[in-house]
Amino acid sequence: MVSKWLSLLAFAGGLAVGREVKAKKVKVPPSVIFLPPSHYLEKEEEKIDVRAIIEEKAKERGLKLGEKELEKYVEYYTRLAELLRLREKYLSILEAISKRFCEGKIGRKVYLMLMSRYEEKLAEVEIELRRLGKV
Repeated sequence: MVSKWLSLLAFAGGLAVGREVKAKKVKVPPSVIFLPPSHYLEKEEEKIDVRAIIEEKAKERGLKLGEKELEKYVEYYTRLAELLRLREKYLSILEAISKRFCEGKIGRKVYLMLMSRYEEKLAEVEIELRRLGKV
């Protein structure tokens, strides 16, 4: 009989105290990584005249290139430069992600998600570079 009264008293005490204690609001910083666009977007670079460079090198070697051949080389080297810039960009992003993970600024799940995303993009660029090299 006493145990019933004690359990009732414990229940009533918990009910009374529980109503007085309210939930506390605590601000938790988000665990989202933000890479500013300036980090991975191409910076303003001076435009290189690929056509002029190819023509100059051909003249140095005594070669005469037709318009079709010249256009083919211009397209090839322009694409090569673009792929190399992309490769460098993805490598720098991967480095930044690893650095932020080591500093504890991002969690394991975010790290793995970002790493897999940019490793996949880097692999695509590497495949394209290999295809371009075989041409």
